[in-house]
Amino acid sequence: MKHTKSQALPTIFVEGNVGVGKSTFLNFIKQHMNVHVMYEPNHLWQDVEGHNLLEQFFLDAPRWAYTLQSYILLTRVDQLLHADEQDGGHAVRVVERSIYSGRYCFAQVAKEIGTMDGLEWCLYKKSWDREVVRMQQQSQGLQPQGLQPQGFIYLRTPAEICYKRIMGRGRFEEKPISLDYLKALEKKYDDWFLHKQGVDEHVLSLPQLILDNSQDLLTNKDMQEHYLKLVQEFTTKVQTMSVENS
Repeated sequence: MKHTKSQALPTIFVEGNVGVGKSTFLNFIKQHMNVHVMYEPNHLWQDVEGHNLLEQFFLDAPRWAYTLQSYILLTRVDQLLHADEQDGGHAVRVVERSIYSGRYCFAQVAKEIGTMDGLEWCLYKKSWDREVVRMQQQSQGLQPQGLQPQGFIYLRTPAEICYKRIMGRGRFEEKPISLDYLKALEKKYDDWFLHKQGVDEHVLSLPQLILDNSQDLLTNKDMQEHYLKLVQEFTTKVQTMSVENS
């Protein structure tokens, strides 16, 4: 069945630290479930008319944190605004990260560790608020789920394991990443999903599924079966709630 703009898919965001295993997880559920997976548009951040913005950030975070987070915000919203044209035949849309972790985790950490100063933080929040309004305006005529989140899946892996994975996969942009930076992000994510604080109430109230992703999903068959069962139950719950609220 092809989804029209009046039949927008419920959207679930997959969240987690750098190196948590989001791509592996998304590839797995895409293979085994009727979901439309949307990956982070990394290529847009790695090639801005020939400039690798992601690399520039990790090499000089105080100079590029605001620029990177602002551009990530813009590209994430653009990605969602064009999503309905690609969703035909699927039961649910699953998206790698969201504008919410952009603000409440990554940009917040940048502000707290000083790589984004007070003025830049204020400008970022104004841009974020404006982009949320742009999504809401573009959602007019859609079912209530529209472009808004209906649930979150939080992949949790200790920062130390994330750091080892990052060093092991050898992406050149990520070489400057420090363990302290990953720990700061981990705290923000845990505040959100485990302690229910630091995020707006309407986001905290949405359904969430927390998965311990410390082990290797690719090689652990028991983990695969368990996760598949949990994710299927969660997506069914989100779909049912979306229908009830439509």
